[in-house]
Amino acid sequence: MQKLVNALLRDGIPGTVNVRTYLSIRAKPDADSREMDRYRSGQSVRITEVREGKGASAWGRTRSGEWISMDYVELEGEEHGGQET
Repeated sequence: MQKLVNALLRDGIPGTVNVRTYLSIRAKPDADSREMDRYRSGQSVRITEVREGKGASAWGRTRSGEWISMDYVELEGEEHGGQET
């Protein structure tokens, strides 16, 4: 199943960050990984891979290769996918 999902994500699925303050962009799919940058609420992202990891229900790899928690991303076509923090 994971291979199928990642094949569908090859070109990236658009999403929107849904947080109150900011969402950390991580070097690896792990909440303890080094913070590379931050997204603000409302920023657009493209997710190219989804993976399990520590500190989130799932991690999404952005087109630039960094990782964000999918708990706070609403993918295009989702009605209320992300949760606000």
